Amino acid sequence: MLVEVAIQTFSRKGYHDTTMEEVALGAGITKPVIYQHFRSKQELYIAILSQVGEDMIAALSSATATVDSSEERFRRGIGAYFRFVYDHRTAFELIFGSGPRRDPEFRTIIAGVEERIANNITSELDRQLAGDHRHLIASGVQALAEGLARRYIREHSRELDSDGIELPFDESIAAQWSNQLAELIWIGVRGIQQRVRFRDPDL
Repeated sequence: MLVEVAIQTFSRKGYHDTTMEEVALGAGITKPVIYQHFRSKQELYIAILSQVGEDMIAALSSATATVDSSEERFRRGIGAYFRFVYDHRTAFELIFGSGPRRDPEFRTIIAGVEERIANNITSELDRQLAGDHRHLIASGVQALAEGLARRYIREHSRELDSDGIELPFDESIAAQWSNQLAELIWIGVRGIQQRVRFRDPDL
């Protein structure tokens, strides 16, 4: 409860304009109770960023764990990324918004999450590509996904049906964008793989 309230409050007001009193009030507790768990607002914020990052990585890993095909794992990974954005848009905005990046300590945590996402993607790319080349491509894929997700949040509020009920992810614009991005990137990756094999037919 406390973490969820803190995510909403920090996302709405930003780190510097949020007080621990506001977080405590929203969670229905007193400020001393928060300080029993977190010594400062900074420590609470760092814990939240880390938790959101862990949740996102876990969602990606879970979506690809039981799939054999590299292509299908890649597509499911991109889909899981956008599903997380769709289901947890406030948490996504909190960690990937511009605010946290202004603080070196917060920026380091965010960079770590981005690196782990890139590593997750790297595992789905052709092992015949050189390791540094493969990781560079994966970092580019991560940046594309993050950029498109941020655009989605900027241009689209919660997607509702005619009865005002939120659409399932699979019926959403977010899912459409996810599928289109996965298709675009995979075609590009296949093109790179083919060029590598053409230059070295023994691969």
